[in-house]
Amino acid sequence: MTGPEHLTWCVNRAMERADAGGMDQAWVSFTQNLRRHPDTAHIAGHPMLSMAMCSGAFNAPTAFRSFISGWAVAA
Repeated sequence: MTGPEHLTWCVNRAMERADAGGMDQAWVSFTQNLRRHPDTAHIAGHPMLSMAMCSGAFNAPTAFRSFISGWAVAA
């Protein structure tokens, strides 16, 4: 699986939880799954991701999807 494919998979898995109303679980799912691929692992440790998680600004499914889908990964 390529980096972009893995990122898409991570987003979809996290959104399953977000759409079910589990935003805390969605954030955990997203960050844990990012660490499983060398091309996406850097995202999990990015300071902006930590700030977004703590701020609560992206704790609605639509805003969450927009934020987690916006990362760049090498093909």
